[in-house]
Amino acid sequence: MYILKKKLRPTCTAHYLGKDYPRACKNLHGHNYNYEIEVGIDDLNKYDMGIDFSQIKTICDDYLQRNYDHKTLFSDFQEKAMAFWQEMGWEYTVLPRQDANTTAENMAYCLAYEFAHQLLLVCPSIRYVTVTVQETEGSKASYTYRRTIDEI
Repeated sequence: MYILKKKLRPTCTAHYLGKDYPRACKNLHGHNYNYEIEVGIDDLNKYDMGIDFSQIKTICDDYLQRNYDHKTLFSDFQEKAMAFWQEMGWEYTVLPRQDANTTAENMAYCLAYEFAHQLLLVCPSIRYVTVTVQETEGSKASYTYRRTIDEI
């Protein structure tokens, strides 16, 4: 299996944790998130590439910049804050995982699924996609989307 890794452009994203989280992250704050994607591919294409790095950049970086950079990330249960953001005309994104806090773990999960489904459209031989979300210098979370045997 070929393993390709690509660092993606960082985003400046705000969030806060709900569900009665008892520590400081219950307050609105932001991070300069860094991202890395790892793609496992069985076969090379006619150019002897798994997938062109520029395709990864276009698909993944564009998604991050469009949906996360200079935005606030909300959980679906943070309706009051979203209503206020709408009233103020501020941009935000809702994490696409139901009833999930906006943690690095859940961000990695959602991004791995999104990126895998988008990348599979241009490279059907992808076996897995791992996304790592780095929240601070020493704190990272990763999630791996693996295709099942039925999907291959």
